[in-house]
Amino acid sequence: MFQNNQAHRLVKNTNQNKYEILKIIIQNKGISRKEISDITGLTRSAITRNVNSLIEDEIVCETESRETGNIGRKEIGLSVCPGKNAVITLDCGRLSLECTVFDLTGEEIFNIKGHKGLFSFNNSDEASDEIEMLLKKVIRKTEERHENIIGIGISVLSSVYYDDKEHVNNDSRENHRTYSFGWVPWGWNKLKERLEENLQMNVFIENQANILALGELWFGKGKGTDNFTVVSYGMGFGGGAVINGTLFRGDLNTVGEIGHIPIIKDGPECYCGQKGCLESYVIPDNMIRQYYLKKGEQKELPADYSEIAAELKKLFDDAYNGDPDASGIISEFAWYISLGCIMLINTFGSRKMIFSFYELDELDNSLLYNEIKKNIEEKSFYILLDKLEIAKSRPGRKSYLLGAFSLVVDDYFSNRI
Repeated sequence: MFQNNQAHRLVKNTNQNKYEILKIIIQNKGISRKEISDITGLTRSAITRNVNSLIEDEIVCETESRETGNIGRKEIGLSVCPGKNAVITLDCGRLSLECTVFDLTGEEIFNIKGHKGLFSFNNSDEASDEIEMLLKKVIRKTEERHENIIGIGISVLSSVYYDDKEHVNNDSRENHRTYSFGWVPWGWNKLKERLEENLQMNVFIENQANILALGELWFGKGKGTDNFTVVSYGMGFGGGAVINGTLFRGDLNTVGEIGHIPIIKDGPECYCGQKGCLESYVIPDNMIRQYYLKKGEQKELPADYSEIAAELKKLFDDAYNGDPDASGIISEFAWYISLGCIMLINTFGSRKMIFSFYELDELDNSLLYNEIKKNIEEKSFYILLDKLEIAKSRPGRKSYLLGAFSLVVDDYFSNRI
């Protein structure tokens, strides 16, 4: 079943309709004109007119015919012309940096992983140097394939904020050119401007929870859903919201920072500078620390995040093997994680939440996820209780990389139509 998030908002503005039709084609490779008409409610003649214009502009091409619901009738499929264009995406995680290069249809061309994650570096300059070096390597490999790079989309683990001097319109695609981001506790660093100057390419940066929301909206479990929330839980904890088929950012692009809601007065200091933040309680570091304290052990936690992931795997394995201390810790932490999820659901009133374990997806996290899901379904606002759908994002970082892809493609095509 082909789907689109913004079909009912198509308007009389020809260019806007043309762009929304194009997004449907990007999201549903091989879709026919009839199926686009069924989704949008536009007449076949309006669809044909807009599609023919996209074909003339060499943006869309026809694919092989296939049978539709009408017996004996074949419909010509439509797809974006990949040409020799490529989009570079980069996900900056705590454990590793990962680049994927896509063609314009969203098909992966190749993937490269960096050896270090952001928290392996001592300061933002070191991290920026590594990011730039990795991107230069990817650019060289892409250009060797004679691909034309149309832009770079980057997913980062910290807040991306708008310059207070800029007027922010939530619907303006020009937003992507006005912000910078920072690594806490290193301070603010204008990475976007540095990369655009040194690489001579358009660079788009967004925080990981928002990137996850975009990836799910365009290509994942949010496709065909106008309103939903996402939660990204791994070595950090954040959320995002899609409202009326559009990523909701707020005035300063800080929507969904559930991990930095203080829940305990004068609690432990968080790396954001506040005390008692929810994230400080739910991150794996603290989960492992509390587990060993329950066992009466004062164990020094490793500084390396990959070693923390290994410790977390041991905790999960112990819980599966019936260790009551491990099971108790999972239950306790699931409650706090659920609390953040419920705050997000109750605030936005959405019927769907998509949950991602991000860098922890390589572990068997089913015990923790099932406990979180049960708490959400039992404790959300009573009107939502029997209407909620909790879904798990695809494993790994693909949704994040596709979200970064959508940032670039959205800007590229909106400027061509």
